[in-house]
Amino acid sequence: MPRSEHVFPTTTGSGVASKREFPTTISIEESTFESNESDSSDEAFGDYWNATTQAEGQWTSCFKCEKLGNMFVVCEYSIEDVSGNYEKKRIMIGPHWSTLLMTFGILLVITGLVYGIILPVDEHPLLFFVGMGLSDLMFTFLALTAFSDPGIFTRHTRPLGEDWTYSGQAGSFRPPGTIFCKETELLIQGYDHFCVWTGTVIGEKNIAWFNLYVAALFATMLFDMGKRKPCQ
Repeated sequence: MPRSEHVFPTTTGSGVASKREFPTTISIEESTFESNESDSSDEAFGDYWNATTQAEGQWTSCFKCEKLGNMFVVCEYSIEDVSGNYEKKRIMIGPHWSTLLMTFGILLVITGLVYGIILPVDEHPLLFFVGMGLSDLMFTFLALTAFSDPGIFTRHTRPLGEDWTYSGQAGSFRPPGTIFCKETELLIQGYDHFCVWTGTVIGEKNIAWFNLYVAALFATMLFDMGKRKPCQ
């Protein structure tokens, strides 16, 4: 924006009016949405928002089938947080989705055997419903772990902090704690490990669900083992 100068008359000691210039620069703060100024490979990360939608604070939802690294994006949507900002959410499927299906199958078979033979509802109604409640929590937390965004980090062509380092595998700068996952071929914030049984990587955004899933799994196993019928 051009500099605007306001000129005001002042008087000197001799009483002669002079001019003093007060340069005033007017800046307009605009909402900025980071765009990676690089090749089309940056666009594969999918972290580009519609600026108008963000500025107007509208809720958006989009069902899609898009590959992101070695993961698949099923749905993208935005929700408003407590501070009034909009945060992007994803429903995703990890690269080892076949192993995830096997995990669900094994757990369903075990649950069916336990509550169909060991603790049938007609013989132990209270224990049946308690056990089924634990099993439901286990399946819910497994699904939330497997289908949540693990913390995918947008590719950056220049560092935004002094402690950022360059990842040659990802072709991007990254902050501390963000690691390139070879299984998903994506940068993951707060990378913990890749869990083949959930079919996805465990990172900053789904590690809480993973911990709850493990806790519910062990609680269900201990409950089932403690209430099984003794051998005759």
